[in-house]
Amino acid sequence: MPCINTVSKKLVPSITDNLKSILMLELKGCHFITITCDSWTSWGKNSYLGVTCHFIDKNMTLVDRNLDLKFMPEMKTAEYLFKTLNETFSEWSINNKIFALVTDSGANIFSAVNKFDDNVLKIPCAGHRLNLVVNDLLNARNIKVKNLKMGQSVMK
Repeated sequence: MPCINTVSKKLVPSITDNLKSILMLELKGCHFITITCDSWTSWGKNSYLGVTCHFIDKNMTLVDRNLDLKFMPEMKTAEYLFKTLNETFSEWSINNKIFALVTDSGANIFSAVNKFDDNVLKIPCAGHRLNLVVNDLLNARNIKVKNLKMGQSVMK
């Protein structure tokens, strides 16, 4: 059994490089790629940006691949997010293949995405928007909620 140093310094990088090469070949054959990205802060107050690509492969199968999970040591300004996304797209050689960018509606990520070419669609995430609407409704005062089990209305 290999020691932890062998695993962390040789095996993991080797496997990672191999998987990256395979994905690079997949992406090379794509003409249109959609990107979803989301940033969040951990309980330890560390910020991260996740970048996922979506495309249809040669077998007409929808494929989703994680491209990056970046630690964000700086403030998540629009300029910094734009720069970070550009670095990721350059690393994977997909700058000219991006058809659409899907993000939440946060001001900084929204501004960052709007810095990309006009021919790239900028789409707000429907799931995130729906979540905001539901939370607003649940936090609203004096709304009637129908109890589905009892068939009666209750005031919240």
